[in-house]
Amino acid sequence: MLRHPERLSVEERPELRPLGLIRSRKAFGVWTAVRGYEGLLGRLMALDGAVLDDGSRPVPNLDATVVAFGYDFRRSVADAARRLDDEIRQRVRHLWPQDPLQAARVLLVAHSMGGLVARYWAALPGNDQLCRAMLTLGTPHRGAPKALDILANGVAVGPSRIRRPREVLRGWPSVAELMPRYPAIADLRQPSHGSPHRSLERRASAANGRGRGFLRPDEVPMDWLEPLARGAAKVHQAIDACWNDMPRTGPQVTPRIGYGHGTLRGCSWDGEKVRVGRAVGTAGLGAWADDLGDGTVPAISGLPVEMERHSPQDLRVAFRHGAIVDLDEVVPWVESFERRPADLQYYRKPDERPVALCLELDELALAGRALSVAATVRGVDADLSSTAMWVTLRPEAKQGSSADVRLAWDGSGRAFHGELATALPGVYRLQVDAREVPQAGWLRAAEVVEVLDNVDLD
Repeated sequence: MLRHPERLSVEERPELRPLGLIRSRKAFGVWTAVRGYEGLLGRLMALDGAVLDDGSRPVPNLDATVVAFGYDFRRSVADAARRLDDEIRQRVRHLWPQDPLQAARVLLVAHSMGGLVARYWAALPGNDQLCRAMLTLGTPHRGAPKALDILANGVAVGPSRIRRPREVLRGWPSVAELMPRYPAIADLRQPSHGSPHRSLERRASAANGRGRGFLRPDEVPMDWLEPLARGAAKVHQAIDACWNDMPRTGPQVTPRIGYGHGTLRGCSWDGEKVRVGRAVGTAGLGAWADDLGDGTVPAISGLPVEMERHSPQDLRVAFRHGAIVDLDEVVPWVESFERRPADLQYYRKPDERPVALCLELDELALAGRALSVAATVRGVDADLSSTAMWVTLRPEAKQGSSADVRLAWDGSGRAFHGELATALPGVYRLQVDAREVPQAGWLRAAEVVEVLDNVDLD
């Protein structure tokens, strides 16, 4: 994608037909590295009587009870939802030919953008009767500044940028639909009495019931951004309208939200350029102000809009965006709808955050340059100065050597810091281990990192 983005242009290739889900770690280089879904499918196959259709064969197994659904990730979630509708309806009709038996038969487990697809599907006519519940893992229900950053500035590789994919990505409706839906962009323009933006500022303030200061993407008057943001807004408005009107007997939504990891959250616009970074003010974030995110999606964005009054106390999990698919809770969640006793370990005390080893790093790095890593332990208030914390960078391919570095403690920021050398291009597994952490024991966090050669840069 980074080297030859035109190969995935919607204009050049109007349709991509997926064959199952990704089953190993892959570096996609745009949204995030893909961890692979074989672990999730393996756990779901442990369910009593489970029959898997992994989507890799041209003829579906309509007797399957566990179905993997892939979709063209470039197109709108509305397009993917209509394909999902065809898939689900043919299976429901096959397994339960009589209409009265079809109600509340569907459980959806959805990761990242898949959660938006699932919610759009459930909002289609009649599907709230078919769907009993959905579990969304790291879904950007309210969007993510990272998508805006990619569309505005290209793909970040450490301090550098690859801008070649930008025009192709602006032709992908899906990326626009991942942009922030809330007023995330600080307006840094200097207003003047005769400013042509004055009316826009007044309209934005009136529409959002706030003073001037922050804008939604569809309120920023940039030629390339406005049409993308408006089209994306219509998709989300359709989802919101249906979910707000759903009866209380409609599908149960259970979001799981990664927290504590360094995540792009702050956006600004100075009248010419959009900038995105990790630093952000806490105004308007409420109970999510200190939760950061999963490395890709801000924590506050993991909550569906109609659940905005829901307490976050039982929604946070100690996972990064890719790793959240390996959440142990998935199988007990499915079994809870089969009238089995719930596993009490998944119910925490009020206001309790799970202990988490959280990372801040770039998932794309340059060969020959140092990769900086910062790690913090959340949910522990003990002295960590004597804790040993190591980071390992190991190539996914057989060639190449591993690197191990002990991270240094920084008491002022209560964080561990270090740098790793990146010699050869390729896909690597980065793993941080902390042993004998007070109040927590042994903690581990991992991420997939892609190392690029300098020739890949613009």
